[in-house]
Amino acid sequence: MDTMKRMLKNSTATIGTVLVLCLVACATTQTPQELTDARSAYQRVQTQSNSSTRFKPDKVRAAKVALDMAEASFLDSPSSQETRDLASTARKKAELAEGSGLIEADVAKAEVGKDAK
Repeated sequence: MDTMKRMLKNSTATIGTVLVLCLVACATTQTPQELTDARSAYQRVQTQSNSSTRFKPDKVRAAKVALDMAEASFLDSPSSQETRDLASTARKKAELAEGSGLIEADVAKAEVGKDAK
């Protein structure tokens, strides 16, 4: 009877250890906030590209290349400073593409308004 209790206790401890190891192994790496922000900024540019606002294709392409580099770095080294830096650069390039498109749209509207007078 004493042997059965020890075996049951050891089995319970082993199962508990295996479960903890599985949870640790299955835990996903959290995406850095910089990468989340870069994805959102690029998504805004993509969404607005389909509206009346037109962005310069070279600036949108530069943002996409920068985002791809950040994504690749995230796959290789999810929590590295390089990943966060690349993501920050990607966000800035997406915002630059967005800002330049909005400025051009405003200038075009102003010229149309000036021509109407």
